[in-house]
Amino acid sequence: MIIIGKQIADGQLAAAEGDLYTATAITHIKSILLANTGAGTNTITLYVQPSGGTSRKIAAAALLTGETLYFDEALVLETGDKIRGSTTNATQVDYTIYGGIVQVEPTDEHGAVTLGADADVLLSLTAQEIGFDTQAANTALRGPTSGAAADPTFRAAVASDIVPALQTFQLVNEIKGWPPCVAPTADLDALNLWWDKVGTPTTAPSVVDVSAAGLTDTYELALKVTADAASEGLSQTWTYADEPRVKSGRVISALLAIWSVSAVEVTAKLVNSDASHTDASAVTAAAWTIVEIPAHTLAGTSCALQVTAGAAGTFYVVPLGASIGTRGLALPPRDSRFMNTGGYIEIYSADPGGADFTDLDLTANTSPLAWAALIQATYYSATADKTAYVRRNGASGDIVICSSGTNTSAYTSHPGTLIPLDDGQILEYKTNAAAGVTETLSLRLNGWWEWA
Repeated sequence: MIIIGKQIADGQLAAAEGDLYTATAITHIKSILLANTGAGTNTITLYVQPSGGTSRKIAAAALLTGETLYFDEALVLETGDKIRGSTTNATQVDYTIYGGIVQVEPTDEHGAVTLGADADVLLSLTAQEIGFDTQAANTALRGPTSGAAADPTFRAAVASDIVPALQTFQLVNEIKGWPPCVAPTADLDALNLWWDKVGTPTTAPSVVDVSAAGLTDTYELALKVTADAASEGLSQTWTYADEPRVKSGRVISALLAIWSVSAVEVTAKLVNSDASHTDASAVTAAAWTIVEIPAHTLAGTSCALQVTAGAAGTFYVVPLGASIGTRGLALPPRDSRFMNTGGYIEIYSADPGGADFTDLDLTANTSPLAWAALIQATYYSATADKTAYVRRNGASGDIVICSSGTNTSAYTSHPGTLIPLDDGQILEYKTNAAAGVTETLSLRLNGWWEWA
C-alpha cells in the first residue's frame, strides 16, 4: 500500500472529551504531538472511537508547564473512526496529528466475471473466458418483429427488417421516373427531387414506408400527399427543351397506383403548358388502384403529370412509369449497336445561305431504330472565322462540328461527331455566316447507333 503522509489535524484540547480528527477514508495515524502551554499542570487523555461505536482510552499523562507528549503508536482508522481527547484546563494544551490516507496499489487481479441474463443470447462464459454462442444459419441479432422495444434475439429476417435499396415494383421509365432510393419522410418538394406541390398544401409530398402507413404492402414505398383543399396535390413537370424524347406533337402515357383515404376523390392527369390535358377516372377506394393515362398528345413547351384531390384529405401515389407511345407500361432498356455504312453517305452538300437551323431527314439513310448518327463535316466560307453547327432536332444546345478558322481559301474538315437523333431520325444544321456569303457545307454519314 501507499501512505500519503502529512499533518492532518491540529488545535487545542477541550476540558471535556471532544473530536480531534475524523477519518474520511482508511487513514494511517503516525504520531500525535501534545504541548502544555498553560501555567500549571494539565492531565491529558486520548481516545479512539470506532464509527458508530464507543470511545476507548489509548493514552493518558500529566504534563507540567512547557512539557510535551509524543504519542507514536501506529493507528489505522477506517472511514468514520475518530481520534478524541480532553485536558484539565481548556485551551492550554496544543495538539498536532500526523498521518495519511492509505492508497491501495493496483493489481492485475479482479473479481469474477459474470454474464447478464440478456447477454447470454450472444456470449458464453467458460472458466472466466468469454466466447460467442453458436447460432443457426441465416439469422442475425435483431430486435422484436413488432410491439414494444425489447432485448434483441437471433432470428431470421422478416420483410419489415429490410430497408429497400430499390423499388422492386418500379418499371423503367423512358422519360423520367421518381427517385428510386429515398428515405421515408423525405420532403420531395424541399429536396427538389422532381415532385412539386400543386396548390398550397401545408405539408409537402413525402416518401413513406407503405407497411408503416398501414397500407397493403403491395409496394414498399409510396408518395404521401395531404391536401388542405380541393385541387391540391403533387406534380412532376417535363420541359421539352430538357427532355430529349418529349416535344410538342408526341404522344406519351403514364401509369400509377393510387390509394385514397376516406373516399376522397383523387384524379391523375397529364397537363400541357397550354392547359390542354388528359384525365384518368377519379379514384376513391382505400385500396391500390391501377390508373393509366394513355395516349396524351403533348403541346406547348412542357407537360406535367399531376395527381390532385377533389377535397381536403390524404392519398398515396406509387408512380409506375411514363413512356413514349399510347400505353403507360414502359419497355425495359434496350441494347444498342453501331451500324457501319461501309464507307460514307453524302447526306448534304450545298450553300446554307445564312438560314437558321434546318431539318435534315436521315430516314432514307438510317433505320427506324437509329438514335444517333456519326457525321463527318467539311466546310468552306469566303469569310474567316465562321462555324457550322449540327444538333438533334428540337434541341436547345448547338454542337460545333466544323469551323473555317482564319483560312478563307480552303476547306476545313472534321473527321466525325456523334449527333443524337430524335425519333424521326432528324437532325438540324446551320452556319453563322450571313446571307450572301459564299460558303459550302458538306455532311457525310459514316454510320449510326440504333436500338438492338
